[in-house]
Amino acid sequence: MEKKSQSLEMEPIKISLEAELFSKITLARLVLFFIVGSIAFYFAVSYTSPVAKGLAALIGLILFPISLLAHRQVRRDRIDRSVILTSVTWYLIAVAMIVVGERLYGVLIVCATMPVLMTMPFVSERLLKRIVVASLVLIITGSIGALYPPVITPTVPDQLIAYVESFATSALSCVVMMALWLSGGRLKAAAEGMRKAITALKESEKSLENKVEKRTSELEVKNTALEQAFREISDINEVAGIVNSTLDVDVVKNTIYDALQRMFSFDQMGVLLVDPQDQRLRLKLQAGVPFAVELEQTLIHDGLVLDASDSFVAAAVLGHKTIFVANVTASGLANAGVSDRLINEFNPMKSILLCPLEVEHKAIGALFLLGPGSHLS
Repeated sequence: MEKKSQSLEMEPIKISLEAELFSKITLARLVLFFIVGSIAFYFAVSYTSPVAKGLAALIGLILFPISLLAHRQVRRDRIDRSVILTSVTWYLIAVAMIVVGERLYGVLIVCATMPVLMTMPFVSERLLKRIVVASLVLIITGSIGALYPPVITPTVPDQLIAYVESFATSALSCVVMMALWLSGGRLKAAAEGMRKAITALKESEKSLENKVEKRTSELEVKNTALEQAFREISDINEVAGIVNSTLDVDVVKNTIYDALQRMFSFDQMGVLLVDPQDQRLRLKLQAGVPFAVELEQTLIHDGLVLDASDSFVAAAVLGHKTIFVANVTASGLANAGVSDRLINEFNPMKSILLCPLEVEHKAIGALFLLGPGSHLS
């Protein structure tokens, strides 16, 4: 158990990309403070300068430990704490420059601005606002203090101070550039992530629109089919109601004809029944386009032979099955029965639909729908 806990403690802590970038800034600041602290210590020993002694003590006892703590915090992915500690170190340096006076005014401006430049991409808007306010207060205070004599009498020669200021400004500028470079990388990564997110969102919207269009099309097809079914049911109910309410054969015939016309298009409708005396099919009802007189007389008086080879009507009655011929052709008529050719001679047909009529499983005739003028649809 102890070995397992020790192995877990040895595992490195995974940190975010922001913490990884900010840790580079904190590391560069540690190196900078080490160099500046060494220079301040040299001046304190060589020139017995109280300012150099104070700066060396400030860096060695306060700034460097705080910077080291900030670096450790960010390596533990506690970026907010690291940002606050980093800002404190630069503000302490800025306060020290105010004490020194106008000779290090340039360093003061850089140190006061540094927290804003270094932490801008890594903190919330609220924390950044507080850092900006603190930096402005220090810059204004230093600008006013530069108009008055320094608090501590300087002992380091002005020329040497100029060298120090030049070196410090250059070093701080390097840190600023590094911070801006890392910030730019962070902003670029964020922009790239934003572009990818926008692209993914557009693709998602397009996919969603396609799905909605497809689903809408499917619903329209289903709604159309449902409306058609409702109309058919309504027509059937209407036919049933009229059949139950009247004994007039013509009314029933016309009602059925109109109801079927709303379902599909045809030109002629009729009923042929088997005559029980001679077993011939005779025309009993007819609606739509009338037959030729000769053909009508033949179908009513003479009738058709109840032989499957003689006509499609007889085949439907004897076979107890519906027969549909979508396209009547010359070659088909050549092989048809005698009665079929006779009917087509007087009444040319393009389509035929024959439905057997049965009572107690016994065929008594057939309902026919013909399309002399157009194909049944």
